[in-house]
Amino acid sequence: MARFLRDQLSDRYAKAFLHILDPSVYEAVYRDVQYFLMCCRDVEGLSHFLEDPSVGKKEKKKAIALLKKEGWAGNLMHFWALVIDHKRSAFLRPILQAFVVHYQRKINEGRVKVELAHPILSKELENELLSFVKGITGWKSVTLEVVIKPTLLGGYRLFFDQKKLDGSLKGHLDQIEKIWQKKLQETLFTKKIISNEF
Repeated sequence: MARFLRDQLSDRYAKAFLHILDPSVYEAVYRDVQYFLMCCRDVEGLSHFLEDPSVGKKEKKKAIALLKKEGWAGNLMHFWALVIDHKRSAFLRPILQAFVVHYQRKINEGRVKVELAHPILSKELENELLSFVKGITGWKSVTLEVVIKPTLLGGYRLFFDQKKLDGSLKGHLDQIEKIWQKKLQETLFTKKIISNEF
């Protein structure tokens, strides 16, 4: 439930921000949002710092301003200040991730991350994946990012438009394990009830 509310709130803020942006700064703001998300991923402790309710608003705004000395595009800093002032800094990352999705939809372009167990992606499979994603999203242009993850054991995982499709061997094994765990718990519970009755 909490994740649903977070996603709803993030989506609302992202749509509102995109709506008020001047189209002339779309691309620059988009690049800066991508840069900020990269910082959240790569700068150790940044996400926790921004999400920490004990850290003051001024400190959070100062930290964001310091990430890009030449300044942020458009009215991005004002938007972040608004989010922080409304005590929504814990939602900054999901808001900006939602912004990326809405921006890509608006310009009819999308990015797809493909995780593979082995560094083998045939042109045929790549074309199938691109066609599949274009059919679902309506995107005219799709950029593919390939990441090798041996822990998948086989198959692939697709990430696009805030969706995840898991066709990996690890994903299937995890599902089987969950089913077995559930069955085992049900069996143990049933045996416990029966033994208590006698």
